[in-house]
Amino acid sequence: MSQGQKIKTLFHCLNQKPEGNALKVTCEREVNGRKAQFLFAASHLTKALAFAFSYHSQEVLCNGGIEDTQDEFVIVTGRQATLDKPRNIKVFSFSNEGFEEIKGFRQWVSEKPVPFNKTEIVLETDNIDDLMKAGLQIFVVEEDLTPQQKHNYSEQLMEVSSERFIGTMMRAGKMRWLNQERGINANQTFWNSIRATGNVPFHKSI
Repeated sequence: MSQGQKIKTLFHCLNQKPEGNALKVTCEREVNGRKAQFLFAASHLTKALAFAFSYHSQEVLCNGGIEDTQDEFVIVTGRQATLDKPRNIKVFSFSNEGFEEIKGFRQWVSEKPVPFNKTEIVLETDNIDDLMKAGLQIFVVEEDLTPQQKHNYSEQLMEVSSERFIGTMMRAGKMRWLNQERGINANQTFWNSIRATGNVPFHKSI
């Protein structure tokens, strides 16, 4: 953290039992012009919550911030297997000291671990309903996707907005909005953006 930079609270989510005495540096990425091993953290709680689902296990198709809000959406695949999977979710908060910001992504990185004794657990649950109560918007692709199907959908998401993709999938009956389905904290701003694409029936409401 550079001199004079305002102290912020960052968040990191683990979806399995913590090991050792610190949040570890585990991801090799190119960030801000250099490639290294990083510990990633989020500047918004809901951004961290998206990582309660595993990219490594290919549960996640994509995630992103919802414009003009602090909420995050995540698109997960394989409804039954993903939603029924036992989870041990812990979200840690800590200072941004030693971290640098990735502009425009609600994320920060550090090349050093963060000891658990410098963190606070702000959410601990095994129930994904609690993630939605905290603001995460969860969209679920109904079918189990092959690697090729996931690749094809990822290509589509590079060509159209997330709102248009979600609207198209919902209209085709291939995707459900779990917040809407369970009546838990559905984000009206995001729903308005999805409806504005013209790809969902206008009589449908939250």
